[in-house]
Amino acid sequence: MANWQSLVGYGLMGAVTGAALAWVVEWLCWGQVRRPGWVAWLATAILSGALFALTAWRIPAGPYLLLVTAYVCALLVIGLVDVRVRRIPNVITYPAIVVALVAAPFVPGLGAVRALIGGGLSLALFLFIYALAGPFARRLAQAQGREAPGVPFGFGDVKLGLLIGLITGFPVVLPALFVGSLALGVVALAVLVARLATQGRQAFLSTIPFGPALVVGGLVGLLWGTELAYQVALGSAAWG
Repeated sequence: MANWQSLVGYGLMGAVTGAALAWVVEWLCWGQVRRPGWVAWLATAILSGALFALTAWRIPAGPYLLLVTAYVCALLVIGLVDVRVRRIPNVITYPAIVVALVAAPFVPGLGAVRALIGGGLSLALFLFIYALAGPFARRLAQAQGREAPGVPFGFGDVKLGLLIGLITGFPVVLPALFVGSLALGVVALAVLVARLATQGRQAFLSTIPFGPALVVGGLVGLLWGTELAYQVALGSAAWG
C-alpha cells in the first residue's frame, strides 16, 4: 500500500488527467472539440483524482498500476459519455479490448485463459440480454399503446461487458457483474420513482443508461475483485 504522499501525488495527477478527459468527453459526445462547462470540468477532475488515488491505494507501484490506471481512464470516459448521450463510444472500447487481450498474459493472477473465460462469460450474458431487451421493450410499448422509446440495452453495452470480462477475468468477473447489477438496480429504482411522479405510466418506457452501472462493477472488479471472489468462494464452501 502506498504512503499518503504517493496517494496525494497520484490523486493530483488524476485530477489533471480528468481535466483533460473532460475535453475528450465533449468531443465524443458532440463530435467536435468544445469547451466543457465548468461544472462538468470540475466534476470530471475531482472524480478522476479520487479514482487515481483509490487505484494507487489498492494497486502496488509498477507496470500493472499503469495498466489499471489506463483502464480506469477508459471506464470513466465511457461512463460519462453514456450518461450524457446514451452511447458507448467505440473509439474507446475497441482499443481497450485490444489492450486487454494483449496485456492479459502478462498480468499476474490473471493470464490469458482467465481473461478469455471472463470475457466469454460476460459476452454470452450480455448477448442474451441484448437479444431479449428489444422484443421486451416493444411488447411493453404495445401493451400500453405507445411507441417504444428505443432499444433499452444496446450493443455498446455488450462490448463494454466484454471489456469488463477481459480486464477482470474469471472468477473476478462474477462479483464485478453482480456489483454492476446492484448499482443498476438502485439507479433504475430511483429514476423510475422520480419519473413516475412526473410522467406516470410513460416512465416505464423511458430508458436509462446501463453503462455507468457496468463501469462501477468493472472498477470494483479491478480494485477489489480478488477479495470479493475469495469471499464468494468461502461462502459457497460454507453452504456446501
